[in-house]
Amino acid sequence: MDTLENKLHSIKASDILIAAPLTCRPDESLSKALSYMDRYNRYEIPVVDGGKILGLISYTVLVKRRNLPLSVPIERVMYPAPTISPDMSVTSISEILLTDDYRSVPVIQNKKLVGMVTRRNIIKKLLEENIHTDIPVTDIMNSPVTSVMQDEDISKALHEMNHLDERSLPVVDDKGRLCGIIALDHLDKFLRGKRERASQGEIKGEKVTPHIEIKSAMTVPPLSVSRDSILKEVMQNIVERKVSTVIVVEEGIPEGIVTSLDIIELVAASKPRKEVLVQISGFEADDPYIYDSLYYVVQRHLSKLAHHITPKVINLHITHHHHLDSMKKYTVSARLSSARKTFITKKNDWDLVKVMDEVMDSLVKQAKKYKDRTRGRHRV
Repeated sequence: MDTLENKLHSIKASDILIAAPLTCRPDESLSKALSYMDRYNRYEIPVVDGGKILGLISYTVLVKRRNLPLSVPIERVMYPAPTISPDMSVTSISEILLTDDYRSVPVIQNKKLVGMVTRRNIIKKLLEENIHTDIPVTDIMNSPVTSVMQDEDISKALHEMNHLDERSLPVVDDKGRLCGIIALDHLDKFLRGKRERASQGEIKGEKVTPHIEIKSAMTVPPLSVSRDSILKEVMQNIVERKVSTVIVVEEGIPEGIVTSLDIIELVAASKPRKEVLVQISGFEADDPYIYDSLYYVVQRHLSKLAHHITPKVINLHITHHHHLDSMKKYTVSARLSSARKTFITKKNDWDLVKVMDEVMDSLVKQAKKYKDRTRGRHRV
């Protein structure tokens, strides 16, 4: 195990947890939970009864279930909580946050809730210990960037976020310059307020327009760094400004995005493991053999990747679009993490197995090119 892995392995949940976290009772209403989340800027809240954790309530899950009545008891919308012990290492915690897409997880000792560990806690510790801070943002950012224009309708932003499985998007003006950011959680809060006002408007006989421009719901100013920045600047923004997304710009034009989850993925990639962690999301196959075919393609290319880098984590997100005659065109977005570098690609085709093969082949070519460019500097 190298020095970096030793350093990360020595950081435990007890070193970074938030003691006495915000909690809900199972008999409280969904409305109450949402008010807690809004007021305290929380995305997951443990549901506790007598000190014992019963489950979690997640803002991300609630956003996707928009039609729930606000009076419903929390116990009907909570789900089983992943739990960690105080002595669990930060690399193992990061793997849980990554694979289950959580922003925070409960820490349990003697069957009692003793705290929560959040992505931001972990990133703050990385800053304090000077871990991963010198990585160029261009080595980890998601690029190219999908942006929306400030004068477009918010339905366009929702469509793009759902299609790309993203929680936030840069907003640009008519010259392509960054002018804001729109996030799924903020958008949901905005729409909830609009729905409440619309209800009141209907009672008073007022007309409520259904068209809402993105600029009325976006967050300004957006936090950004230049493309020659290092990851330390992104981490500082995430910790000090309490955000989860930072835009990478070149002369005001969005070039990439770095999120808190991208940094957590770096930490998870540092966990010693015999095999690469492969995650395939966004796809439900009628034929289980499709998954076997996809994993076979991935495994076949992993041996090629190993000639150039040490792959740690591969995230593959699949979306599809219906065309004429009910045919589906598939898009596969891939993100491959090694110890210090992230590789990203996206391909589409009518044949899912073929497009997966093209995506993996693209990752192999990127890894080879990066190895040739950095030969002799370090193993990625």
